[in-house]
Amino acid sequence: LALATSIVSALATMHERILQILEPYADRGDMEAIRAVSEAYFVGRGTSRSYEKAAAYRKLAATQGDSEAQYLLGLMYAQATGVVKDIGQAKYWLTQSADGGYLLARSALISLDGMAR
Repeated sequence: LALATSIVSALATMHERILQILEPYADRGDMEAIRAVSEAYFVGRGTSRSYEKAAAYRKLAATQGDSEAQYLLGLMYAQATGVVKDIGQAKYWLTQSADGGYLLARSALISLDGMAR
């Protein structure tokens, strides 16, 4: 048990340090860093969970044309996760993602349209 606790603590420290390194790159627009930082904030890896910060980084990636980020941001708007629920924004970002070839976005749009009826 002591070894497991020690390993978990070391991993947490490592994730914190990785986030400290990556966040400045994300802030400068590096797409890989943006993806990693947004996921870290979304799940709380290396930091406290912050859906708001995750949404902000996903929007940064989405506006640069990242289809996966567009999809994830669309879901966040649809589910009011870290942002105010906005079905118009959800549809916008899911459509952008689907137009970029992200198949899950097409499925999400169909589901969203079905819920609106």
